[in-house]
Amino acid sequence: MSSSLALTLLSCVGLFGPAVRAPDEIVRADLAFGAGRYTEASAAYREALNNAPDAPLLHHRLSLAALLGGEAATSERHALVHARLDPGSQTAELVALAAHLEAGASRSGTSPADAERALKDGRLRTAVDLCVAAAPAARSDADRGRIALTLGRALLKLGRADEAVAALESAVGLGTDGGPARVDLLITLGDALARSGHAAQARLLWRWGRAVALMSDAHHPAAIRAAARLKTNE
Repeated sequence: MSSSLALTLLSCVGLFGPAVRAPDEIVRADLAFGAGRYTEASAAYREALNNAPDAPLLHHRLSLAALLGGEAATSERHALVHARLDPGSQTAELVALAAHLEAGASRSGTSPADAERALKDGRLRTAVDLCVAAAPAARSDADRGRIALTLGRALLKLGRADEAVAALESAVGLGTDGGPARVDLLITLGDALARSGHAAQARLLWRWGRAVALMSDAHHPAAIRAAARLKTNE
């Protein structure tokens, strides 16, 4: 973390809050946290939350792991959930404040490349947060197109197909030429439409993407990918 104030606030609360006996399914997360593997710990806490979505302690631990792992927006979100589930919790309020300050300190330097790296690393929620943070500062249609494409891809991988369609549609015409970015956009939009139940529109986008890819290379990987989509969804 870069914010000394955030670290100071964290020092005012216990590492995990009140001492509790950890359920077996989060022992792995706790061990990763204790070893400083915060990204691994965050992923494990998210997995545990699938079985106990209203457990304040899990949201608390995830908020700490995310904050120390550099995912301030995720940390703030789960700290606020912790505060809602455990009204009056000073710990939740302090962590939320620390995360908010950390997010504010880093937001001004967020770029499309930051979001793309998060997506490539599989940090999907972080990629979404970074896209949202980077959008207001985008200086060109090319950057806005990159952000919208990354946002759409991350949302699609998170299973939020309708939101992905909206993001990807906004990217059409924003600084995408006939190259890889354009092809990726068209095929990914087709994927999102298919997931949203719009099969006919999806096939149209896949055909379009394949045609654009074939203009540059008859053996373009994207053309092969689009052809596979069309064959699978005949």
